[in-house]
Amino acid sequence: MATTPILFNDLLRERGIQPADVRLLRHHTDPGLDGQSLHDLWMRDREGFELYQRTQKANERLLRTGKIWAAFTSPTPGVSLFVGLYDARFEKTAVAEWDCPYRGDRPGRGDPVDLYATKLRPELAEHIGTLAVGWDPASIRSWKRYAANAPFVVESQIDAALPLIETLEDLTRNLMAFERLRSDPGDPERGSYLGFVQRGHCFLPYTTPDGIAFAPSRLLGYKENTLERHAANGGKDGRDSDPAIAGIVGSTYAESAELERAYRAFCGANGLSVHDRKRKYWPVLELSLSPRALPPRARFSVGALYTRGEVAEMIGLQTRRGGNWDTGYAQVDGEFFVFANVGSKGRTGHDYPNRWHGKQLIWSAKTGTRLGQSQIVALLSGEHPVHIFWRAGERERFTYAGLAAPLEVEDTTPVRVRWDLDPGPGRRIGADTSSAHNRRGPPPIAGARTTIYGDGPTSVYLLELDGPIAQLFPTLPEKSRVIKIGISNDPLRRVGDLSCGLPPGCALGWRIVATRLFPTGREAFDVESMLLERLRLNGWSLGGEFAAVSDADLARLTTLA
Repeated sequence: MATTPILFNDLLRERGIQPADVRLLRHHTDPGLDGQSLHDLWMRDREGFELYQRTQKANERLLRTGKIWAAFTSPTPGVSLFVGLYDARFEKTAVAEWDCPYRGDRPGRGDPVDLYATKLRPELAEHIGTLAVGWDPASIRSWKRYAANAPFVVESQIDAALPLIETLEDLTRNLMAFERLRSDPGDPERGSYLGFVQRGHCFLPYTTPDGIAFAPSRLLGYKENTLERHAANGGKDGRDSDPAIAGIVGSTYAESAELERAYRAFCGANGLSVHDRKRKYWPVLELSLSPRALPPRARFSVGALYTRGEVAEMIGLQTRRGGNWDTGYAQVDGEFFVFANVGSKGRTGHDYPNRWHGKQLIWSAKTGTRLGQSQIVALLSGEHPVHIFWRAGERERFTYAGLAAPLEVEDTTPVRVRWDLDPGPGRRIGADTSSAHNRRGPPPIAGARTTIYGDGPTSVYLLELDGPIAQLFPTLPEKSRVIKIGISNDPLRRVGDLSCGLPPGCALGWRIVATRLFPTGREAFDVESMLLERLRLNGWSLGGEFAAVSDADLARLTTLA
């Protein structure tokens, strides 16, 4: 039998409060000082949060006529967390004589605002920080509502804080869970997690196969934590979780110029802009992360070479000769692995007309396949990641082309598919790409081509040339840094493009120092032009987008502003 959902208004009535007297306030807006959210402000500075709340836009009738305010914050997108009932009484309209604790500017930009007297009520206090409601998705941007007209359902409730971590194993389990999330471009929660990385104040650095990574300590102090559990954990408090971490790592956090540089590079490699604030770091934790700890799609580097056996070993597959793994494609743990011969016969003697068309692969499935077969349906459903490995010669190793999506499907026997390759998500941050220098690309195609350039999010990037700079540039001042400033919609790919001209074993290489994301290419171009002009006027330019700067000048340039 279906149960009747509990409404927030039901809880009000149980305490003798009429919904008609209540106004619902869902506090969510653009990031404030240091990238903090309003939920962050509520967690860290209740007085500041209440000052922000009782300063409102002038002449808001909905607020002036309400006797009680029910306040909510949004710790993660889509979540509406109850943070208290307040008596609210309009006092006056006047110019605020203080700086907003959230944005740092004057409320109303110096214009008159409505000022209220508020006081936290005892009713529903036991639900503060533990109760979430289902705010109407159709009006999620409407931050204030009449309670009587908003029958919101109580969605979740946790009565107590999650238990604190107690052992290194507890801490490591959290780190590995969040590292798997970060490393998986297909995980729908990855963007939310990277938001914590971007906004954080305190980080635990840890080693990975690709270098040092950084996890926000606020997520690590509670056992078996997840983003969902973190959002619903009303008892979370850094004053509890930080000592728990300190007791395990044997130290506390502190500012570190070296780790700050590493953090900025880490953010750049993950496509994040860096907020200008002070950060603190725990000592680096040596974390043993084997490749099998990562999702399959995060283990392979686009352009790198693999044998079938190497791929099987990396995903923990026990193979035997003659099975599906040796004859074209197979499904393992919900992911497909396609091994395609392009322009050559396979091991079974079949010579399928597989070919490259630009960056799209036209590919034939196994002999006798047809649409409607269960494996073909699963392969083309879009519900399972499809990895493409290809080679031009029967005895060659396979080149990893990346994750693919079917663009066109021909109802033939065998089934033919045009795969669209997206190398970005398959590329691992900081992966060893030495084997990519041996990559054989698609064969050339003659004829006219039309290219359409679309506008969209674009990053300004700052790169540094690592290697024996003094020997290559003997006329530069001692300890000069050679840099490049440019724009790209994929800075990591751009680093790969610049490095393609370097032979294997070369001691030179470009590394990302900082990136800054803009909504459009034009905005990024304007900032890039300003920075390049600054380099020229200071006498640092080497020509084009290249310059030689000191350590101090490089540090100042990392803001890209």
